[in-house]
Amino acid sequence: METEITRLITQLARIRNVEVSYVYDTLQESIVAGLKRRFGRNVRHEVKVNPETGEIEVAIVQTAVERVQDISQEISLEDARRINPDVKEGEDVCIEIPLQEVGRVAIQRTMDELTHRLRDAERAKLFNEFIKKRGEIISGTIHKLEKEEILVNLGPIYGILPLRDQLKTDHHQIGAPFKFYVLRIQRTPIGPRVYLSRTHPEFLKRLLAREVPEIQQGIVEIKNVARIPGVRSKVAVTSHDEKIDPIGACVGYRKVRIQSVTKELSGEKIDVIKWHSDQKAFIAGAMSPARVNEVIEEEGTYTVVVPDEEFSKAIGRKGQNVWLASLLSSSKLDILKESDYRNRLFSQRMAQIMVETLDFLSEETRQTLLEAGFTTVVSLFEQPATEAAKVLGWDPTHVEQLKTQIREQLEKREFERKLFEKKKLEEMRAAESKSSEKAMTEESKEEEPAVEGPTEGAEEEPLSEPLKETQPEVQEEIKDTEAPPQTEGSVKPEESMKSKKEPEISEAAPQSEESAAEETQAEKKKEGGSNEVEPAPQEEEQKTTAEESEESEDKESEEEEK
Repeated sequence: METEITRLITQLARIRNVEVSYVYDTLQESIVAGLKRRFGRNVRHEVKVNPETGEIEVAIVQTAVERVQDISQEISLEDARRINPDVKEGEDVCIEIPLQEVGRVAIQRTMDELTHRLRDAERAKLFNEFIKKRGEIISGTIHKLEKEEILVNLGPIYGILPLRDQLKTDHHQIGAPFKFYVLRIQRTPIGPRVYLSRTHPEFLKRLLAREVPEIQQGIVEIKNVARIPGVRSKVAVTSHDEKIDPIGACVGYRKVRIQSVTKELSGEKIDVIKWHSDQKAFIAGAMSPARVNEVIEEEGTYTVVVPDEEFSKAIGRKGQNVWLASLLSSSKLDILKESDYRNRLFSQRMAQIMVETLDFLSEETRQTLLEAGFTTVVSLFEQPATEAAKVLGWDPTHVEQLKTQIREQLEKREFERKLFEKKKLEEMRAAESKSSEKAMTEESKEEEPAVEGPTEGAEEEPLSEPLKETQPEVQEEIKDTEAPPQTEGSVKPEESMKSKKEPEISEAAPQSEESAAEETQAEKKKEGGSNEVEPAPQEEEQKTTAEESEESEDKESEEEEK
C-alpha cells in the first residue's frame, strides 16, 4: 500500500533521475549520520526502512553496566532492566528511538544529507553517461553567448564550446541547433563539464561516416584528415573492395553526400583524395587540383615540380593547398616551378661539363677560357658578366652572348638526349607488348581444339563461281558508259531498246520536251551506276548545254525512226 512517504520518495527519485532503491538506501544512510551527530560517532545503531509501507525503525544498541563511563556505548543496568527485565550486566540492549527524538535539527540535517547525496548520484550518473559519448557527435542548441565561450543545451546538462573550437563561418543565435564533437569531459563539484568542438579533424571524420554507409561497413577507410576549419579540408580515403571507388562513395550521386557535410560545416570545401601506399603518388594526388609533373624525394623533404602556370594553384590562397597537402601526407613539401627545376638541373649539369668538351665553340675561345681559369661551365656562369669580362679582356655584352650560346646548345643537346631515350623506351615497350601478344596467341592456339577437315569425296561449294558470273555484266556496263559519242546517224544501244518499246508509248499521250529530258537523264544514271561522279558546281552550266544537245540529237533520231 502506497503511503505518503513512499509517494514522496518515488517522486524524488523521478526528479533526480535515480532508482527508488537508491533513494531508500540514501535515506537510511542519512538517518545513521543524524544518529551519530546526536549520540556520538561510536554509537551502534540499527536503522530499517520498509519500502512497501514507508515505515522507518530507528534503534541504538548499548551495553548494560553498573557504572556508565561512555554514554554512546553503555547504559546503566537499572535503565536497561526497565526495557528488558531479564537483562544481565554486560549484555546488549536494543533501545528503540522515535524519529522525532532524533531532534529537529538532526532531521533537517538528514534531509539535507539526502538531497546532497541524491544530487551527487545524479551528477555521477550524468558523468558516466557522457563519458561514453566522448569522441562522438551529439546535437544541441545554443543557450547563451559569452565572450570566450558558448553554453550549449544538451538536455540534462549544458556543454561548453570554447572560442578556439568555434567555426568562424557559423552564425550563432539563441536556440539555433548544431552538431558538436564531444572533445572531453571533466568532473567538477558542481557536475560534469562537457567540452565540445566543431574544428577538430575527428568531427569531419564522424560526419562523413554518418553520410557514407561504406565507411560504416568498413569497406571504405578514412586514412587521414587535414583541416583549415571553416575554409577547406582534404580527406585521404582508400577502399578495401576493388569494385568500389572510395572517392565516388564519399562524394555520392550528384555530390549529395559531400554537400550534406559541407552544409553542416557552414560551407567548408572538402577535397577527397585517394590514398596511395607510394608516398610520391600520394603527394601528387594530395596537391589536387594542381597538376604535378614530378615528385622528387630529397633529404627529409619532397620537391614537387609543377608547371609554371599551375604554381599559384599548387600554393593555393594564402598557402592553403600546399599546407593541407603537407599535413595530409605528413611530409615537408617544397613546391618548385618547372622552369626553376630545369635551371637547377642545368646548373648541376654545368658543374660536370668541362669547357674543353664544348666542341661548338672555336678553339681560340676555349683556349682563352682555359687560360683565364674557367675550366668548367659552372665556373663561368657563377661569375657575373662584368667580372668575367675583366678577366677575359672582353666586352660584358660578348660574355653574355657567350653564356647564352652555351646555355642554348646544352639545352638542345639535353632535349635531344631525352627525346632519344624516350624513343628508345617506347621501342622497348612496343617490343615487349608484341612478344606478350605473340605468347598469348600461341597459348590460345594450343588451348583451341583441333578442327576436323572435310571428309574424302565431299564436294566443296564453288564460292568463286558466282563472282565470275557477275563480273562480265559489270564490265559490259562500264564499257557502255565509256563508249565514245555517236554521230547523228548512229543509234545507241539504249535507243535501240527504246525503239522496240515505242509502240506501247505511242498509244499514250505525247510527252513534253522536259519529260523526255528527264527520262534521258534517268537512263544515263542507270547506265553509269555508282561509277558516275557528280559534277562540280562550276561545271553545271557546261553539263546543261551538253545535255540539251544530246536531247536534241536523241529527238531527231527518234523522229527519223518513226
